[in-house]
Amino acid sequence: MVKLLSILFLIIFTFISLAFAGMVETIHFNTPALLAKSAGYDVVKIPGTDFTAEPGNPQLPVITKHYLIPKNAVVTDIEIINKKEEYIEGNFNIYPVQEPAILKSPIFDFKPAPWVGQNPLVYNSTKPYPVKCVKIGASGNLSGYKIVSINFYPYKYIPRERKLIKIKEVTFTINYRTVRNSTKVKRISKEARYTLSKLITAICANPEEVYDPFKRTDSDSTVDYVIITSPSFASYFQPLRDWKTEKGINTRIVTTDSIYTNYSGADNQEKIRNFIKDAHTNWGTIWVLLGGDTGIVPARIAFAMACEAGYQPQDEDSIRADLYYSDLDGDWNYNGTPPYGEVADSVDLYPDVFVGRAPASSTSEVTTFVNKILTYEISPPLDYELNALFFAMILWSDPYTDSGVGKNIIDSLYVPSRFNITKLYESLGNENWNTVTSAINSGQNLLNHDGHAWYTVMGIGSDYLTRSDMDNLTNGLRQGILYSIGCWSTAIDYDAIAEHYVNNPNGGGVAFIGNCRYGWGSPGNPGFGYSDRFDATFYDILLTKGLQKIGYTLAMDKVYYIPRSRQANVYRWHQYQLNLLGDPEMSIWTDTPEFLSVSYPDTIQDGMNVNIVVRDEHGNPVKNALVCLLKGSEIYERGYTNQLGEFMTTISVTSPGMVKLTATADNFIPFRDSLYAQTQGPYLAYYDHSIQDNITGNNDGLLNPGESAYLFVNMKNYGTQPLTDPTIKITTPDTFVSIIDSLHTYTGTVSPNTTVLCTFALSVSSNAENNDVAKLDLNASSTEGNWESWGNQIISKPILSVRYDSLYDENNNGIPEPGENVDLYYSLMNYGYGYGYITSLQPRVLHSLARSWSLSAI
Repeated sequence: MVKLLSILFLIIFTFISLAFAGMVETIHFNTPALLAKSAGYDVVKIPGTDFTAEPGNPQLPVITKHYLIPKNAVVTDIEIINKKEEYIEGNFNIYPVQEPAILKSPIFDFKPAPWVGQNPLVYNSTKPYPVKCVKIGASGNLSGYKIVSINFYPYKYIPRERKLIKIKEVTFTINYRTVRNSTKVKRISKEARYTLSKLITAICANPEEVYDPFKRTDSDSTVDYVIITSPSFASYFQPLRDWKTEKGINTRIVTTDSIYTNYSGADNQEKIRNFIKDAHTNWGTIWVLLGGDTGIVPARIAFAMACEAGYQPQDEDSIRADLYYSDLDGDWNYNGTPPYGEVADSVDLYPDVFVGRAPASSTSEVTTFVNKILTYEISPPLDYELNALFFAMILWSDPYTDSGVGKNIIDSLYVPSRFNITKLYESLGNENWNTVTSAINSGQNLLNHDGHAWYTVMGIGSDYLTRSDMDNLTNGLRQGILYSIGCWSTAIDYDAIAEHYVNNPNGGGVAFIGNCRYGWGSPGNPGFGYSDRFDATFYDILLTKGLQKIGYTLAMDKVYYIPRSRQANVYRWHQYQLNLLGDPEMSIWTDTPEFLSVSYPDTIQDGMNVNIVVRDEHGNPVKNALVCLLKGSEIYERGYTNQLGEFMTTISVTSPGMVKLTATADNFIPFRDSLYAQTQGPYLAYYDHSIQDNITGNNDGLLNPGESAYLFVNMKNYGTQPLTDPTIKITTPDTFVSIIDSLHTYTGTVSPNTTVLCTFALSVSSNAENNDVAKLDLNASSTEGNWESWGNQIISKPILSVRYDSLYDENNNGIPEPGENVDLYYSLMNYGYGYGYITSLQPRVLHSLARSWSLSAI
């Protein structure tokens, strides 16, 4: 019996251990706060962060971080293990949070809310505010990845004592329990998986934990991109569908009629959402274009809160939220009573697909929309991509609120120095109709409007841009992306000014991001208004995190604020009202476009291992370029280049003909060409190779700087007929590699599907760097023909780095003190591709080191 109880206890203990787990993380707060005065109070700001939001309570910085957790995890709590903090010298009377204020519109003059004094329950307390410096904000499913979003408070305030405490470092555990996992996405293309992995890696604080949540990768039968439109518009979207598919984003047009016939739902909006859920699950779809204005593809009306403005009472709280088609988890009408999207409904706010809308109401507007996308992506003018226009008003005169301050914050924090920014600010006296229209017509890639608006106009100082002005812009092919914080500028249920900007066939822009209803600010707090925060984060995501696909740039902008959006407040309001008028998959230019140099065989045969090498204008390999081979319904091979710039695939050819070759990469003009697929004759080309670095090397199988080595290349006859007595010559355009023995002659017959082993010799300059890539050009010739092919060889060199991770001491205050034992944890990383023999470090491997010290009294 005792033995049985022991076994039972062990089983229960094991189950509990498996069901509950945790992740240990450390965050450092290195950016010092800016201390200033406002209305006689002390203001604590950290540029690029948010604020606490409870009116009357101390206004202090908030930093949000996202963490990737296991896909079957449910977060239970956060436990602080260790923290370092210090008192800031002086006494402080911290500014109380004020009520959000609706931005003025040219139609209605909204006054700031009455002043909110300090909450006596908080300001008379000796307890720190906030009590906890780490709080769980939200968790949810982001297209298959499980995310927990955590709010950090790097400053605490003790109101009664007027003391301010800075948190320097926090080590904490994210505790979670595991539940049965139900993977929703059954299959996904490698291309869509790469896109999502890049996104998760960019936004999460623990990118090393990235995993693959998908059941199956299948690039042949998946559909990455869906265009939903009416039957009468379908053929007009065909050129966009063809281009996306050609570049490797498999795209399908689905009509609203077919959706309404084949999917159930309480209304057409729910039928469309159910279709998108099905496409996401069974096709692996991650991009969705709503192909038409709300009369073509209806919008879901969602409720975030009662704004209490009272100026458009019939529908001012009725937000048209295209997020409904993006966040596919849960039930937007969970409580069974309208309106949709209430806090009581099960909306997790995390996107599953990335959605944009073409604001077209006619076939001519569809053609305009499609042509703009094709021009922007394929053949834009090359002289305006670094042009940006910031135009900003004085939002309130009392308290004085110059929105140009917020634009300058964006410039200083996020905009690289290579951009040419035109700043037209009311506070500078240079913002008016003439200067703004002239700047737009000269060609701007990024346009940022911080001012008042209505669906008919946008404020520019004491002047306005009207819908007619948008119709008459003449910037031609120099199309840009305009983001506005103004009220109602993107009210897609009206004839909105944003739609005129996108629908202008002779100018305007390729995309518009803006508010469907009221924008919100913070009087006297320029740059930190609520609409301003979403605005600034968009440029952070785009320009510092490098997420250039506009659909997920906006989506990740919103994700940052999900922890603040789980209540009926202005954050939730922005989650719903910010809509994209544009192509969600379109990549925004963030530099002057360069041209790709692509090496590829001019002819391919059935069963051939095709090697396509993508380089930039300077001969450097381009990693993560998307390469696609397309021949009708017969060939559709696509994938991303590796660190050598290579994309390799095996081709199946059943009929002769031309094959389209397309290569695309961020900030590069697409490369488009064709090659020939043949079904008869011999074809001798590169298959694989290996290194034997024992001429003057260390014989580790890697090519290091200063080594001479043998290069063994297998050449394969991919053809259908034999060839005789081939000669193979190797050359390289790279100056850091010298060919010692460049010629191999084979005597005999090379039958189809057999290989010839060729021996060459080369040497590497001692000045070569880690990750340099040598291009190996191979020319094979025989009496039957001549064939060109390529290979690449990376140069490997160790690059070692020691990183301090954390400190654990006996009293857990994070400070080494006399008489206590201290454990210091370091990580030693070999970032190179070569072995570090002194330390016996494997390439690209992280090694954890721990050291203990006993400190003597001083």
